[in-house]
Amino acid sequence: MAPALRGCTLLLVLAYALGAACSSGLQPCGNGLLDDGERCDPASSTARCPAYSTCGHCPEGTEACGDDCAVVAADPRHCGACGNVCANGEVCAAGSCDLSCQTGLFDCGGTCRDLATDERHCGTCFATCVGDQQCAASVCRASCASPTLECAGACVDPSLDAAHCGACGIACTAPAHAAPVCVQGICDSVCLSGFADCNLVAADGCEVDLTSSSACGACGMACAPLPHAPSSSCAAGVCLPACAAGWDNCNSVPVDGCEADLTAESSCGACGLVCGGATPNCVGGVCVSSDLAGVHSTYPFEGRTVYLWRTPTCADLTGYTGFCAARGLTWWRPRSAADAQQLVDHAFSLDSWHTWVQVHGLATGAGTIGGFPVTTDDPSCVGYSSGADWGAFRKWACSFCLPSSHSNQSCCWDPDHAYDWFVCE
Repeated sequence: MAPALRGCTLLLVLAYALGAACSSGLQPCGNGLLDDGERCDPASSTARCPAYSTCGHCPEGTEACGDDCAVVAADPRHCGACGNVCANGEVCAAGSCDLSCQTGLFDCGGTCRDLATDERHCGTCFATCVGDQQCAASVCRASCASPTLECAGACVDPSLDAAHCGACGIACTAPAHAAPVCVQGICDSVCLSGFADCNLVAADGCEVDLTSSSACGACGMACAPLPHAPSSSCAAGVCLPACAAGWDNCNSVPVDGCEADLTAESSCGACGLVCGGATPNCVGGVCVSSDLAGVHSTYPFEGRTVYLWRTPTCADLTGYTGFCAARGLTWWRPRSAADAQQLVDHAFSLDSWHTWVQVHGLATGAGTIGGFPVTTDDPSCVGYSSGADWGAFRKWACSFCLPSSHSNQSCCWDPDHAYDWFVCE
């Protein structure tokens, strides 16, 4: 029976060598090695591939020695050739069993290794480089492509890297409100957002805050008063008007200031709020109804309607300070020089007579109404008033009218006309 058994065994081994089928669910591997965890027929039931092999094919630089992938130049179990085992106390160096490693090599578990260049034993027997790192001078370093350099374990471009500008370890610094940069291997700095170097002095950095009203968005760009905005502030590099009471920046254009009069019917109290219907007039920023009984003339100008009433002959003005308010209106106020001139010309056009226009609380002076210059036959056509009482003016046949000096009469010293004018808006 023995010869038959030997023949069977020989056939079994030969079949295995030629790639005989493995047990169910397993596959054979080349070079007589098995993949990790796989088992073949019972004759090889204890065999395993080394953890670092791939389906029985050993990595570059090693040789298949049975179930091992060996570096025969350094492996004490396969020193110089598979199966050549070094004696206890010997190491395998350059494929020969010796009592100690050659100069520059170190004994790592019976294997002589160059700790200065060996990626699996870099610096110490137990340090392994990862990824694309290379072992150089006993340190795992990145493998850097030109023009980058390895600095502190990373690949950097010394022409651009502010921490390694021009060479490893040369770190750029920056003055106040600036960030360091590296430009073609030379350290420089750039201003942080919202700051600028207006004095061009490198030592104090970017000294100007571009959100300030003195340098809004750019060096020297100071915010100044704007129309109907006695002051302005800087926001996101743009000067924004601080509107005076009764005015607003409804068109959102900063340069023309606060262009909207919030006492006008077209923007009564707020941008876009238009008076109409039963409440056509804007009084104090509120759309109200009005009593227009007896009104003699009206005209639209600068976003509101102007109303003129005839006064009684030489009316005692003491009882008329609330005339406009009683009608749901306010006393007329000029909004521009053109507005003031319009009333002067309109009142004269109604009768071409020397009737006085009387407006309570209006400041007037020689040739000016509400601070705006007007053209009349003579500067004396506009009486002096501080704005605390009545302001009077007309276009021709002039001599100053100050009602308080003439018994508060609307006609002042000139009783030869039947009426004067009250003007509301």
